[in-house]
Amino acid sequence: MAFSTYLKSIRVEREVNQTQMAEILDISRTAIKLIENGSTKYPSKKVLHNLSQFLNEAEIDVMSNILFDDNTKDKNELFIHHYLSYMYLDGWNIVEHPYTYSIWNNYNIEFDGKIVKKRQPKNIMIVTSYKREQFRVKEVKTRIDALGYVGDLVSKLIQVIDLYRGVKLIFNAEDKEEKVAFKYISEVQINHKGFNIEVVLYDENIGVVDNFKLLQ
Repeated sequence: MAFSTYLKSIRVEREVNQTQMAEILDISRTAIKLIENGSTKYPSKKVLHNLSQFLNEAEIDVMSNILFDDNTKDKNELFIHHYLSYMYLDGWNIVEHPYTYSIWNNYNIEFDGKIVKKRQPKNIMIVTSYKREQFRVKEVKTRIDALGYVGDLVSKLIQVIDLYRGVKLIFNAEDKEEKVAFKYISEVQINHKGFNIEVVLYDENIGVVDNFKLLQ
């Protein structure tokens, strides 16, 4: 959802005019007009903070509503939206979501996202969830499962010739199965110098990374 659409919908829902919203956000009425005509794509830290206080919602949840159309009922999709919003607030721009890479003859491979560090255009990362990559190994319960899973992921990644520094493989800290998978996969050792694989255990309830490990 665009920031312009999001702010307009809030004003209509709360029966707040542009002048009143400007006072709430501590910005000028002209700034409100720039947001609502689409000239201002994303909120500043101050605007996001004031808007979150007005809505009585966490900043990361407000940002997720601005960045994504969260009408989906897919829990994994909502989880990834939350993580990508966390990364945006941590200084990353979301280049594509999902990230689709074309190989040949309409054969595509897909990840959950492609992000780039703000003011560091060469620092590009692929983001993908544990569940998205369950295409051969359906569940990781042992070290052998973990080896097969990581092997499949590496095989997929080496097909992408775009420049990227590495991949963030995201696990849901609230899911017992994924916590077990994180444990075993984080113990896998790989010797691949083309890119890094970072496994991340993310808690969407409080918007923090619970644990992470760089496979090496």
